[in-house]
Amino acid sequence: MSPPDKLPDNLWADIQDVTERMADFLAKAHHEVIAHEHRTGKVEVSFYAWLQPVAASIMELKKIERYGPRNNVVSFPQRVRRKNVGEAG
Repeated sequence: MSPPDKLPDNLWADIQDVTERMADFLAKAHHEVIAHEHRTGKVEVSFYAWLQPVAASIMELKKIERYGPRNNVVSFPQRVRRKNVGEAG
């Protein structure tokens, strides 16, 4: 069974929707923490650490490509043959 040429429309739309919702959440949370820092004068480092995996997940979702590779052949590096001592060439 060969892989599809592109992700199905409904799956692609779901991926885009999740990515956008996560990005909206991240932006709102970031604005809230900045407002809290301005009000209190305290920086909550643990909150930024909590948001970091959300940002990393968004970046990984953005790496998903809708269209598959043009060919299905995976190329592997060629094995380099060692020369024997004294071999010409």
